[in-house]
Amino acid sequence: MLRRAFTLLAAAATLSACVAPPDPYGFGRPPLTSTQAAHPVGPQPGPGNRVALLLPLSGSNAELGQSMLRAAQLSLAHPGAPPFDQYDTGGTPEGAAAAARTALDAGAGIIVGPLTAPETAAAAPLARAAGVPVLAFTSDATQAQPGVWTLGITPTQQVRRLVLAVQAEGKQRVAAVVPDNPFGNALADGLGTTTASAGLPPPRIIRYTGGFTNLNTALKEVADYGSRRGAIEAQQRAARARTDSDGRREANDIGQQTPPPPPFDALLLGTAGDQLSQAAPLLTAYDIGPAQARILGPALWA
Repeated sequence: MLRRAFTLLAAAATLSACVAPPDPYGFGRPPLTSTQAAHPVGPQPGPGNRVALLLPLSGSNAELGQSMLRAAQLSLAHPGAPPFDQYDTGGTPEGAAAAARTALDAGAGIIVGPLTAPETAAAAPLARAAGVPVLAFTSDATQAQPGVWTLGITPTQQVRRLVLAVQAEGKQRVAAVVPDNPFGNALADGLGTTTASAGLPPPRIIRYTGGFTNLNTALKEVADYGSRRGAIEAQQRAARARTDSDGRREANDIGQQTPPPPPFDALLLGTAGDQLSQAAPLLTAYDIGPAQARILGPALWA
């Protein structure tokens, strides 16, 4: 993601030194000359010649923001790289808007960032009004508009790569547990589209809202745990009902049996962060693991 952004920046800086920037997104710049028209280019710096890097250097995403800043410093440290300034968004839309205003007032010619879709939605209108292009890191394709490019890998693109990979392993049945929010819905839509185009069976998709309790319920449901474990538990109850040592020993032995595999070959788990940590033991509890199914996740896991 960073490599794509800084490759564009390097190209933009080099080209803008040779020709006047074109106007592919309707910012009202002068018409192209014949030389410029013959050499179309991508996003070009606006009126200023400095790059503004908008990152969450504080707040909940500060660790990621600091890592991205170090990557930017390394990528733009070579001779001829455009000068850049970093601005802290704090990881909030309000902070992103404030950072964009400060950057524009300082003469930014191109904005790289912010990180998330809400931050991009807050900062992009200010940049567009000033005629300054934005290269945002969000994977939310709905944020793309004239003058605003989204550099993140979209949920649909992520799901397609995952599904094609497991299909190459011979796996056919894919299920998903995703949060009931725009990101989870995008994962679910991408999964439905990709499995259909790949000729795979329709996926079973379980959406959940809230925290641990609903995540627990969703994983138990998608795993069909009640049916898979039900026969084993019935045999255990029958053995215990004999109330002798042989019955207790038999019940213990039955309890060690592995239930049948879940009704899927791969499970897309759309959680991240703390909920991903909560989900890990639940997968074990409901007998979902590498021996039963491939566990898939979005790029957020990185």
